[in-house]
Amino acid sequence: MREVSQIVTVVNPPAMDGPAQDASDLSHYQLSQRSINSALPDSQLPKQLSRRDSPRRMVTGLNHFNITASTMLIEQVKHFYRDILGLTVGPRAHLDHGGYWLYAGDSPILHLSDRPDIEEHTVTCRGFFNHISLSCTGLEATIKQLVATGTPFRVTQLADLGQTQIFITDPAGIGVELTFFKETL
Repeated sequence: MREVSQIVTVVNPPAMDGPAQDASDLSHYQLSQRSINSALPDSQLPKQLSRRDSPRRMVTGLNHFNITASTMLIEQVKHFYRDILGLTVGPRAHLDHGGYWLYAGDSPILHLSDRPDIEEHTVTCRGFFNHISLSCTGLEATIKQLVATGTPFRVTQLADLGQTQIFITDPAGIGVELTFFKETL
C-alpha cells in the first residue's frame, strides 16, 4: 500500500467571543493528523487526461457557479467570497433580477442571484450538490484569514497529487473546497 494523503482536522478552534486572536499564530489550534493508505496499486491511481486524449470533449473547464438566495443571504455570501476568499465584484450582465458577479482574476466564476421570491425559484434547484472546488494560491495566508475570521475549516493533504485542500462552508450552506497545488503545511 502507498500513502496517498494526510488529513489535518481543526479540532478545537478558539472562542470568537473574546479578544481577536493573532492570525499569525496557529499554535492555539489542536490538530489531529492521520494518514490514509490506498489499497490501489500505483497503476490504478487516477491519471490526468490531456485534451488530446478526448478530441470530442464538450466540457473544457468550469465557467461559473450560481447561488440564488434572498437579498439578506446574498449580501452575506458576497461578503464571504469577497472579504474572506478574495474574489472581486465586477461587471455583470443586465438581468431581470439583482445580484453580483464575483471574479477570480478576469473570470466571473461566481454569479449571485438576488431573488426575494426565492421559494418560487427553488423547485428546479433540488439535488445532491455537495461542494465547489476553487484553485487557490497562498495556503498559509488563507489559513490565517480563516482563523482571523473564525471560519471553521478542515485540511486534507493529498501527497500523491501534491495538493492541499481546505474545506469550508459558505453562509448559504454550500461546501467550498479550496485547492492548493504544490503547497503544504
